[in-house]
Amino acid sequence: MSALSRPHLWIVKSAKTTTLLLHGTGADEHDLIPLGERLTPNSNLLSPRGLVNENGMNRFFQRTPSGEFVEASVIQAASEMAEFLDAASDEYGFVACGFSNGANTALATLIRHPG
Repeated sequence: MSALSRPHLWIVKSAKTTTLLLHGTGADEHDLIPLGERLTPNSNLLSPRGLVNENGMNRFFQRTPSGEFVEASVIQAASEMAEFLDAASDEYGFVACGFSNGANTALATLIRHPG
């Protein structure tokens, strides 16, 4: 599977910059589009879907029933996101914006894959 085959939205605008939008638990690639349009109205928007499904809710990584991060899942999510972003950067170029589970994934990706 190609990294860019991950479900995502790519909305082309007039700017050369792209805003990366990472949704929170239970949302999908459509959730933060209105926020992205308000934050950076002329920027392209790139919004990937979290690949973990817990109890019917999209997430980027798993949590335990008590709400703690599953470390192995965070590491895997960061690696998958880095692979997606590496492929996407060849196509798009961007800055990041995340909410909740998406913000945690953005931080984990930056820490584990600073490039």
